[in-house]
Amino acid sequence: MEFWLALFDQIKADGKFDGGFLDKNIILFCFLALIQDELDVTAEVWDFHVIRPSTNPCVPSARPNTMFAVPELYAVDSYTCAVDDENLLLCKNNALFRSGIPCDEDGRDIIGMHLLAA
Repeated sequence: MEFWLALFDQIKADGKFDGGFLDKNIILFCFLALIQDELDVTAEVWDFHVIRPSTNPCVPSARPNTMFAVPELYAVDSYTCAVDDENLLLCKNNALFRSGIPCDEDGRDIIGMHLLAA
């Protein structure tokens, strides 16, 4: 994330970003999918890292994804719970899923017009 923070700070320092509606949407359009992909990879790697043993006996050590999948191996509680189909459908119908173009709808229209004109 340091790379992205430094890049956006430099863009702002160079006077190429004023924080306005169009600037924000251009940044989202150009960079959000790349940043999300990087975060997804980081989360996947994080789930497989090893949590080191601690002197605290209440803190288990293992890989997070394994601890979640089989908590009984580590003598910890499982916090998963069953969800009925009705609630699952309710969540799915009310969720906002990421679109292929990651910016505000109005920003997408403006950016699209500029791309077509170029």
